[in-house]
Amino acid sequence: MLVWSRSGRFIVWLLAALLIGIIFIAPLAVILAASLAQQWNGVLPTGFTFEHFGRHIGLSSRNVLGRKFLQPRYANHSEIDQLQ
Repeated sequence: MLVWSRSGRFIVWLLAALLIGIIFIAPLAVILAASLAQQWNGVLPTGFTFEHFGRHIGLSSRNVLGRKFLQPRYANHSEIDQLQ
């Protein structure tokens, strides 16, 4: 179906942008917010922090992610969550 009027085209573009935002951008925004959240028990996180990134990308000698990419053998390693 072709939309010839200017207002009709505007509405079609607006609906397309809204659909793209809901399907593609909203899930990525939630993943980013979850990675920065201190604690998330309700609708919104209680606060934001970079502690999670610092813990896994820090310069600690025991930090697996700071030295190399996370390999499958380290995926369930118990020390990764306890790194300081």
